[in-house]
Amino acid sequence: MGTTLKSYVAGEHWPSFPNQAGSQILALLFQLEKTQYLPPSEILGNQFLQLNEIFKHASRTVPYYKKKFKAAGFRRSTEITPELWQQVPVLSRSIVQEHQEDLLSKRIPASHGHTNIIRSSGSTGKPIQVTGTDVTQFFYRVFAMRDHFWHQRDFSGKMAVIRFEKKGKA
Repeated sequence: MGTTLKSYVAGEHWPSFPNQAGSQILALLFQLEKTQYLPPSEILGNQFLQLNEIFKHASRTVPYYKKKFKAAGFRRSTEITPELWQQVPVLSRSIVQEHQEDLLSKRIPASHGHTNIIRSSGSTGKPIQVTGTDVTQFFYRVFAMRDHFWHQRDFSGKMAVIRFEKKGKA
């Protein structure tokens, strides 16, 4: 890693003891590190394994996709292949804005935790708003940490981030 992470256990500086959330992030980072150089066909196979789960969930619980997939001839039992994937309609900003409610799953798995609202700033026009979960927030943190490692950032320094929050929500 090249840098010492802050330890959760007093007096233990190296190797550090991450807290539970840190341990989960490091565990996923470890998996990503170990799998990023797999043969492309194996990576693609794993991606489509996950994509098929997402497709089945969306076709059952997301009104927008339920309708779009049915119109395109997809069935829940259809196995998504790279060829079929090319037929899945791409979401544009205007579609997300126009179909916001229909793009929300009606049965978010309980294991995905709490929901939260994710908003764009609207710097290129009208902002968009989507619903995320603890799982989407977790992946955001994992990929942010991966970016920090890739850029060899010094974790002993301070980091400032400017984000917009609604009035009274600091």
